[in-house]
Amino acid sequence: ATEFGGTSFFTTTAPAPTTAATPQTSASAASTDPYALNNQAWELMKQHDYNAALPLLQRAVQQLQGRSDLGTAYTNYNLGATLIALGRCSEAMPYLEVSRAIQPSTREVQDSIQPARGCSR
Repeated sequence: ATEFGGTSFFTTTAPAPTTAATPQTSASAASTDPYALNNQAWELMKQHDYNAALPLLQRAVQQLQGRSDLGTAYTNYNLGATLIALGRCSEAMPYLEVSRAIQPSTREVQDSIQPARGCSR
């Protein structure tokens, strides 16, 4: 869990895609895979380096548009949590909502939406 203004947010790494994928053999290939981008950003988030995590998550979310797997939910959640950490709460809501739509019963996502709404006012 990561603390943002007294509220805990759970950052998550994306699971491997459920379909067969070509093995990533180079750093450049891994840097374009949206799940790898999310996982790189998560490592930065754990170090509280949200400015560095932000562009990775933005690229990952852009590449994952239209998908509804858990990796997409986690990546959108992490982008929302990063934006909150950077004080950009109103920008975080759409990403938290996407995550909630994919995994509606996940408590961490539900618990993050109210504080995000509160700090965006």
